[in-house]
Amino acid sequence: MLSQRVNNLNESASLNTAALAQKLISEGRDIVNFSIGEPDFNTPDAASLEAIKAITMGKTHYSNPQGNLDLREAICEKLQRDNELVYSTDEVIVGSGGKHIIYHTFLATIDPGDQVIVPAPYWVSYPDIASLCGGEPIIVQPDSVSLKLTSTELEKNITQKTKWVVLNSPSNPTGAVYTEAELQSIADVLRKHEHVLILSDEIYEKFVYPPAKHISLINVAHDLKERTLIVNGASKGYAMTGWRIGFGAGSKTLVSAIKKLISQTTTCPSSISQEAAKVAFGDSQPSIVMRDSFQVRRDTAVAILSSSSYLSDIHKPEGAFYLFLNLEKIIGSKTAVGRVLVTDNDIVNFLLEEANVATVSGSAYGMSPYLRISFACSIEQIKKGCQSIVDALSTLQSGQ
Repeated sequence: MLSQRVNNLNESASLNTAALAQKLISEGRDIVNFSIGEPDFNTPDAASLEAIKAITMGKTHYSNPQGNLDLREAICEKLQRDNELVYSTDEVIVGSGGKHIIYHTFLATIDPGDQVIVPAPYWVSYPDIASLCGGEPIIVQPDSVSLKLTSTELEKNITQKTKWVVLNSPSNPTGAVYTEAELQSIADVLRKHEHVLILSDEIYEKFVYPPAKHISLINVAHDLKERTLIVNGASKGYAMTGWRIGFGAGSKTLVSAIKKLISQTTTCPSSISQEAAKVAFGDSQPSIVMRDSFQVRRDTAVAILSSSSYLSDIHKPEGAFYLFLNLEKIIGSKTAVGRVLVTDNDIVNFLLEEANVATVSGSAYGMSPYLRISFACSIEQIKKGCQSIVDALSTLQSGQ
């Protein structure tokens, strides 16, 4: 009954784990949920009040499939203010979340046989969205230390079939932030291949910890602007995940094509959410407050987890709100009941059962044996969950 494309599609591992954690919590289990990438802050009051105002004023009808003009104007102002990038309103498209923009982008551009270069470790949805749209995801292995795409590996994997290269900085799941020199090196490769388009996912741009700095590819390679789509949104930087507002900034041709698709799929973004996002994009202060809090949480998590001999070499992320832990020292260990932990999925299950902590395996992000922990939760939960992980690991018998 179902199509082959749906049968071949993977469900989001992070969302599945989060749902399982919520189910266990509802059943009475005291679970620390490190699985979901969602700020635990409330939406800024000014944005919420603007949404309420919009409802009372009857702004509850269809909007432009491209997004309301005043919201696109606010996005253009945000791009210039925060990123030193100049776009016009007809180069901006608003969608129901960043994932919505990426899906419609690939659907608008990919023909069967086209390839999409996805650097590992990757956000779980990139390869599946590419496949769903008829493309072939090409997974490229990163530098073994920085876990970033290198220009050398990029060059080796570009072919005449390459349609897109995906860049994600700051990265989910690693928190890696590309430097100006690294982006320059990647841009030098992309200049040689004029048929290749670039998707720059910058949804975590507000969470970069000093001295690191967020830099867009277009900042260092303005000549690639026509071939690049910047994807961003309100979800992470403004704690508005449930409002479902994302945007793309790119060429008028691509924006027009995405608009055409949206007109035949979701019609338009939520009118209420657009009013809230318009206010949110005008104020960077809430993001700064969250960033400073997440930096403290990051440092707390790293300090506690590093006390385990199994996790002594944790790389402190420069951005986003994730730790991506190397589990090589744990693989092969035995639990107290003699069960051998062979894969990172085994370790995820062990931590859920023995430590009451929900995490996501690195295999979901294309790299094993690793573990992703989200520290976008309260400092109390971070202290409790990380110590529970350390205590559970201390019960293992080394298999090495």
